[in-house]
Amino acid sequence: MRNFYLSSHPLCEWPGCVAVAHQVDHVRNLAEHPDVDPYDAANMQSLCDHHHRVKTGHEGRRAVVFRTEHGRRMPL
Repeated sequence: MRNFYLSSHPLCEWPGCVAVAHQVDHVRNLAEHPDVDPYDAANMQSLCDHHHRVKTGHEGRRAVVFRTEHGRRMPL
């Protein structure tokens, strides 16, 4: 699936980036959206290595944050 998607979407799909993509990632994180089909091409995006790290890092930081009863974001 990865190779097929990259062959039809060879450039990074991050807005403004024109680098060659080496990664295929989900647009909607599967851990946060378990109802999403992991093989749905509409939920896939080609990313260069840099933007894949940026996206993954952002998702990781979101995972270690919780909200207090007043809505304040607090790191764990």
